[in-house]
Amino acid sequence: MSNQLSAPVLVAGAAVTVGAKAIGLDLPIAVTLGVAAAVIGVMSSGFLKVELPPPEPKKKKLTKAEKKAIAKAAEPEEEPDDDQPSAKQLKKREKEKAKKQAKKEAAAAEAKKAAEAKKAEEAAAAAAAAATTTGGGKKKKKKKPKKDAAGASKEAATPVVEKPDEPVEEDNWNVVPTSKKSKSAWAEADLSAGEKAVPDFTREFECDPKDYPKIMGTGGSNLRALQEATGTDIDVPKKGGTRSTIIVSGSKQGVLDCLKNLKQLCSKGYSEITHAGTTDDKVAVPKNQIGVVVGRGGEHIKMIQAATGARINMPDRDSDDNFVSVTGDATAVATAIKSIKQLIEKGFSDITHSNFTMASLTVHRDSLGTILGARGATIKKLQEETSCKINVPRSNDEFVEVSIIGEASNIITCRLRIEALLVEPEPEPIAPEWTQENILKNLDLAW
Repeated sequence: MSNQLSAPVLVAGAAVTVGAKAIGLDLPIAVTLGVAAAVIGVMSSGFLKVELPPPEPKKKKLTKAEKKAIAKAAEPEEEPDDDQPSAKQLKKREKEKAKKQAKKEAAAAEAKKAAEAKKAEEAAAAAAAAATTTGGGKKKKKKKPKKDAAGASKEAATPVVEKPDEPVEEDNWNVVPTSKKSKSAWAEADLSAGEKAVPDFTREFECDPKDYPKIMGTGGSNLRALQEATGTDIDVPKKGGTRSTIIVSGSKQGVLDCLKNLKQLCSKGYSEITHAGTTDDKVAVPKNQIGVVVGRGGEHIKMIQAATGARINMPDRDSDDNFVSVTGDATAVATAIKSIKQLIEKGFSDITHSNFTMASLTVHRDSLGTILGARGATIKKLQEETSCKINVPRSNDEFVEVSIIGEASNIITCRLRIEALLVEPEPEPIAPEWTQENILKNLDLAW
């Protein structure tokens, strides 16, 4: 402490000496005053215990990690968020996430299956092409020239450097190798089975584009059945394309069988392969009876088809053809044709009118007008009120059979009303003055 204050005290004493000399005091007096001042300063330093602070050490530079730790410690603690999702919401999110993941996995699996199927088809096609080109014979191996000893020693001396395997990214696709060895294996398998490679046989088939749906079938079922049964490839023109013919390729016998069935599909709507056991038949329907066969809104045709399972095709309205074609198995065709014939002959059938029957009434030709009435008014009224169908045939015979069709109770009512119309009224009595006897008496025979 004394060492720290000695220098300032001496300086103060020297200053007092210089000041005293400056005001004109003698040098001894000035020196005395300076010494006295220094002594006083030294004495007073014992009473003053002033400690100066130590010098501050130099600040050390902080690293980035230390700065981050300090900043993190200085950050205020986060308060709990009131909007944090509940356990139920978290569970729901996990379920949705699991569903999305399952969909992705399913899509990846489907893509993988499609890729495998496509690769398999390509491999089979390549094998078939290889078998076709070989023509059933084995390829002769070319003789390689023998290497001399110098070349062999040179090759032996050359080191073989193996390349490291490169990392392969997994993309859920399987690669099906199609090497020459696999193709020859396919060819040898075909030859071992006794099948000789046959060159493709191709033919074109022309048909109306409106018959393409018959060839395709529901969801392409007919086309697939023909290809599988005949072992052929059927190329149907695309909609809007320039080609108008169907190309069939495969073995000769398979192509011929396929063409036969294509013709059947276009002409009949079925074939031996696509509809095994199916047959067809036709029945002639008079033009004036087509409405009776079809029924109101086609209800008779619909009922017969539903009951028998047969398919009924009516002729076009503008066509001169009056034949109705029926297609199906033998039993269904026979039952449907029977029902159509009943409609033509009676106006009803066992299928369309299961509770109907028919009765006939013999009427003199002169009484037909009474049943018909003026412009058919009487017969129309009878049919509406009794719910029966009355058929009056056109005939020149003296007596005509009038048929009544309907339910049994309605037929009885209708027949009684027709008979009532046909009963002749009793003659009115003749006045006495108009009898034959009185007329002859009063007759003047003079003239």
